Amino acid sequence: MEPMILEDAPFDTDAKKEEIFSPVILLYSYNDFKEAVKEANNTHYGLQASVFMHDLNKAFYAFEHIEAGGVCLNNSPRMCVDSQPYSGIKDSGIQREGVKYVMDDMLETKVMCNVGNVAMALPCHGLEIGGDHFREHVAVLGVCNHGLNPDCFSNMCLQGPGS
Repeated sequence: MEPMILEDAPFDTDAKKEEIFSPVILLYSYNDFKEAVKEANNTHYGLQASVFMHDLNKAFYAFEHIEAGGVCLNNSPRMCVDSQPYSGIKDSGIQREGVKYVMDDMLETKVMCNVGNVAMALPCHGLEIGGDHFREHVAVLGVCNHGLNPDCFSNMCLQGPGS
């Protein structure tokens, strides 16, 4: 399909109402920037958006108010860096891409808090709490009276792998 520019197309056109994966751009003229942002949100979709301008105040306004998973300034949304969250909102997506964000979706976070003596034999996947293997898989969060000491578990929270 050849790239296409639709200028001032009717608001009820399929190209405006539906998410199209084609080299098509819809152009509309507005005298009020806030009205343009409001109209940009008049859709069930919100994958990515682009704004082209030199006014940073308007760019930040667009970033705050355009309902999309990402807003690009003076660039198309074709750029995706693995370390950044990439997703849509509304009917354009429910999960985030990007290594960290995919890992967060695939893992369960589990926290165990103890208010007392953890020195008892507390199994974690069949391991005793004093074992070196356990310390490799559990992060000790908090500070006891002796500073951050992995051997002092009293009144601390342990964050371990999900079950």
